[in-house]
Amino acid sequence: IQVMVNGQAAPLYYVGPTQINFIVPWDALTLANQGNADVQVIKFSTGQLLAASLIPLNDVSPAIYLGQPISQGVTMAAAINVTDNTVNGPLHSVKRGDYVSIYLTGQGLVANPPADGDIPKNGLVPTQGSLRVFIGTDYTDQIVLVGNEQRSIPGVDNNFINFSGLSPNYPGLWQINLRIPMATAPGGPAVILVYINSVPSNDINATGYRTVLYIGN
Repeated sequence: IQVMVNGQAAPLYYVGPTQINFIVPWDALTLANQGNADVQVIKFSTGQLLAASLIPLNDVSPAIYLGQPISQGVTMAAAINVTDNTVNGPLHSVKRGDYVSIYLTGQGLVANPPADGDIPKNGLVPTQGSLRVFIGTDYTDQIVLVGNEQRSIPGVDNNFINFSGLSPNYPGLWQINLRIPMATAPGGPAVILVYINSVPSNDINATGYRTVLYIGN
């Protein structure tokens, strides 16, 4: 099986009877201003066209990968606690002041990308867009240290994002290394959203769909 996106062969992660997971080729993204991508599924050995459709294509489309469901409409964000390399969740929360690695898709074009379907070979590849992270009740770029207390103040960047870019381990994966602010309420789940070029990973006011991290005491 081969998948073509705007005439470019797409690297395949998985092929099954009812589902194909693929990575959008870098060159296909340069045509994002057309609004749609022409996707074709082809039987490579014969050239037979098995399926074809137009799908919406944008220069960015952030989405956090999901882990285990917590309750109706609430799901864990796919994240690793950096301190002990555990999967973030109710049994393994992250302490305030420590880092988590959050895994996403949809960061858009980057400078000097690796080959389609490959990981970076010459160091870290950062995202290019304007990035904001919302956790708990605050945007991280609005938190400032006042005395020994972190407070939310508009327009302040306290450098909570250590890295945002292509994962060094998995092709096509977007990774954000985030330090949890002390201002984030401890002892349970905290809503996490990511914005790139002002496009959110989901609606901040949504009640039927929320992604969360577990924050320790």
